[in-house]
Amino acid sequence: MKDKRGLSDVITTILLILLVVIALGIVSVILFSFAKNNSEKAELKVSLLSENFKIKKVLIDSQDPSKINITFCCATGSYQIKKQTEENNTELDIGLVIDRSGSMRQSGWTINLDSSLISSYNFYNLNVPRNSYSSSQTFNVNSSNTRIAILLMWDKKQGYNGSEGSEFSLNLRRPSGEWIFGSGQPNTGGKVDPPDSLGNSNEYFNGISSKPQIIYIENPQVGNWEVKVWGWNLRPSTNPPNSQNVNISVFKGNAQQISKNPTIISIDAAKNSSKSFVNSKKDDEQINYVVFGNYGELKQTLTSNLTKLINAIDNTGMEGGTAIQTGIETAEEDLLNNGRENSEKIMVILTDGQNDAGSEIVIQTAQEVKDNGIIIFTIGLTGFVDENMLKQVATKPEYYNYAPDASNLNFIFEEVRRDITNLFEKNEKLSDYFLLIFYNNTNSYEYKLDDPSLKPLQTKEYFFDLTGKLTNVTRIEIYPVILAKNGKEVIGQLLQTFEIA
Repeated sequence: MKDKRGLSDVITTILLILLVVIALGIVSVILFSFAKNNSEKAELKVSLLSENFKIKKVLIDSQDPSKINITFCCATGSYQIKKQTEENNTELDIGLVIDRSGSMRQSGWTINLDSSLISSYNFYNLNVPRNSYSSSQTFNVNSSNTRIAILLMWDKKQGYNGSEGSEFSLNLRRPSGEWIFGSGQPNTGGKVDPPDSLGNSNEYFNGISSKPQIIYIENPQVGNWEVKVWGWNLRPSTNPPNSQNVNISVFKGNAQQISKNPTIISIDAAKNSSKSFVNSKKDDEQINYVVFGNYGELKQTLTSNLTKLINAIDNTGMEGGTAIQTGIETAEEDLLNNGRENSEKIMVILTDGQNDAGSEIVIQTAQEVKDNGIIIFTIGLTGFVDENMLKQVATKPEYYNYAPDASNLNFIFEEVRRDITNLFEKNEKLSDYFLLIFYNNTNSYEYKLDDPSLKPLQTKEYFFDLTGKLTNVTRIEIYPVILAKNGKEVIGQLLQTFEIA
């Protein structure tokens, strides 16, 4: 009996040891799994610190404040961009093509008009002969009119492709009887904005070009003024029309009703923006610099040397009319002949006006370039560019960018740079989705923004209908969210709090 009891004790001890070992194993697995999950969550949270997804603009429907349009930008972070860029071997050869025609001497500045003037201005529709003056029209200025602005605009003449690029000269006669630019053919050469002293130092003229013209006058003489228009250069030059219709608008008011926006010369803005663009180049990127007026000229062949590019841009001069196709052809030749064999080739084109020979030749030339695998972005500067043409010249309509005046040209070039980066760098969103929390003064509502089509660095607009959920939103918070391997949500730190006034 004693031996049996001793054997039983041994077996019991062995079983206890096995149970302890199994228990320790289970605990170890649990602890390891817990530690692993915590480690994974910690790693994911570190990644989320680099997420950069922000609200740029919020528009709330004034009729129904539960409906909101929100524009977001740039779903990715510097950590991920750097990581992916290091893994990306795409070489870029870029052609930078800039308008240097005579109209780029001007600023394309605009005036601000009070809405009360829109219903009370003088309007004239005139027929302007080539190389001659139109008939004259008169308007009265009284002592309360401390500012006047005279605008000249026109459209293409039916059947004359390219006539939208015609050039006219606006002339005014003061009540004293003196014509500002003389009574004969106006001597307009060199009279550009910033203004020369034209009779009185406070009379500003926007120059001769294929874009709308403005004469802006402070403290004008009281009495009857006269206005007429000279047909400076009717286009197309190969077969110009005998005359063309123009519209003149005369606005009279005071300093609160009429004001002039700051003067920024178009060519200066183009040069400064071009330098910012090349300064943002990657180390393995090559850029050439081409200018065009009547003809295209390669100022700098493809190079990665910033000093050469900056010098070429600084030495840009002015020349001739607007022949956009010549700039495209010149840039293409250099990209194909001097570009690297396996590089992606891109062209960025800036112009401020209409093409002298019409749009068809530009669209045809651009198509040949695109057929050779070159991607084209276009930029239209001022409100008188042929937007339809520039959208067709661009590889995609959304690759056309519009700058209403020179003041925001640098921002437009930054947008183009982001688009190029978006095309060729393999960036990825850090987040699986974004958690938006909408607040009003008393409640909140959570929304999961899960959009698989959202690309890195993309600016995108979303519509939110919060009917029945929340209204009169005062604040929006954004959090990045990643799904861990166990399916649990890992929420990152607050990305942005957007206050709505």
